[in-house]
Amino acid sequence: PCISCNHPDDGSRQRHASHYKSVGGNPALRFDESNCHSACSICNNYLSGNLVPYRVALIAKVGQSEVDRLEGKHEPLKLTIDEIKLMLADYRARVRELMRANE
Repeated sequence: PCISCNHPDDGSRQRHASHYKSVGGNPALRFDESNCHSACSICNNYLSGNLVPYRVALIAKVGQSEVDRLEGKHEPLKLTIDEIKLMLADYRARVRELMRANE
């Protein structure tokens, strides 16, 4: 379901990868999995993430200390090309695994 409004993933709304902290303002969190969650298009696009209920649900999902970490300061993320290639391979494998599980 949508992290912000809890709307089920029933096909009636597009799904987006919604970032709790914007990637433009927080580039170090671009690939942080605690910062990215499934959201409906209405919350993500038209309500700018619908952040008040997003935060409440995020605390329930990952815990207060993890939300505090996301809201804190971050060092710039400096990835090498090899690190990016490894991340890409890992995510591709995860997607294949999820697709097999849903067949």
